[in-house]
Amino acid sequence: MFDVRKILAFPSVYTFFQNLVRNKKYTAEYVGKYIKPKEGDFILDIGCGPAEILEHLPRVNYYGFDLSSKYIDEAKRRYGDRGYFFCQEVSEAAAPANKSFDIVLANNVLHHLIDEEAVKLFELAKSCLRPGGRLVTTDGCRAENEGIISKIMASLDRGKHVRNKEQYLTLAHKVFDNVECYFRTDTAKIPVGVLIMCCKKD
Repeated sequence: MFDVRKILAFPSVYTFFQNLVRNKKYTAEYVGKYIKPKEGDFILDIGCGPAEILEHLPRVNYYGFDLSSKYIDEAKRRYGDRGYFFCQEVSEAAAPANKSFDIVLANNVLHHLIDEEAVKLFELAKSCLRPGGRLVTTDGCRAENEGIISKIMASLDRGKHVRNKEQYLTLAHKVFDNVECYFRTDTAKIPVGVLIMCCKKD
């Protein structure tokens, strides 16, 4: 049977799908309200995809990592003068040397990871952040009384570990003491649950 999730591995299809369902006003709000970047900030983007977030960032020192060579090639093609892009798994060993980041991003990453992998991501982010720096994540989120459309979208997602709010927070608090979270259902043109977490390094 045809699996619609497989075609999202192609950057052009992924971008088309995102533009089809995304609430465009929300992306700008997400950057301004939650990421809060400033010109000159050092930003590490884990699972950056084709790095479309750069469309909404000021001039920053951007380092994007993704396992997909197709996504990284597309990021280099479109934003080669805006950042550094690496087709590899980010780890403490692979993180840019002698860099302390103001912001680490993990957009739509956690729901692809089992719990142990997710905790390692939080630990990596914390090790890369300067004091006062923040990890910002956003992922699909299950909720009580979830609508049928949200359930269908969750089943179509390539990530197999879409959690509820409490489960995401439990993982974050294993590493970060200071965690703020925001559950929203207005980030797309269709009603799906999304959890944003802002984890600050004290």
